[in-house]
Amino acid sequence: VVSSGLLYVLFFSVIVFNRNKTWNNDFIFMSDMIAKNPEVPYLYRAYGTRGNYLKKHSRPDEAIQDYTKAIDLKPDNSSAYANRAFLNMDRQNWSAVISDADIAIKLNFRSPMIYQIRAVAKYYLNDLKGALTDCNKCLELDPSIHQINELRDAIQDSIQKYPGR
Repeated sequence: VVSSGLLYVLFFSVIVFNRNKTWNNDFIFMSDMIAKNPEVPYLYRAYGTRGNYLKKHSRPDEAIQDYTKAIDLKPDNSSAYANRAFLNMDRQNWSAVISDADIAIKLNFRSPMIYQIRAVAKYYLNDLKGALTDCNKCLELDPSIHQINELRDAIQDSIQKYPGR
């Protein structure tokens, strides 16, 4: 006699396996969902998920487009702003990083990652005091982020060398 729990697990294992054969991955599944549904606000999640897939697979232009679409559908989606800021940081588009980070922080001021991203952008724009403030806020929210300590040390060194910045 097979338990009902085991049958349940087997059933869903087959379903997931078949879904993965059909859609192959999240990108295809989300693309299929977007294509088959009208432009409705809840699709922001599909665009965000597909954007995450594209970001992970080194397709930043397409990921930025999907995050932008997610923002268009749900303007209070802080994670889409944060992810788009992160991709713009890789491109050294510092003004876009700060713009998206500012909005993400207004929407979710408890995310240390976005303060870290904005600190990097401010550092490269020579706003050293602003960058230091963001580093300190990041560490206040999550003291375990060791990379931010390195940035904070570099900023403090720069402030000592160039006091006017």
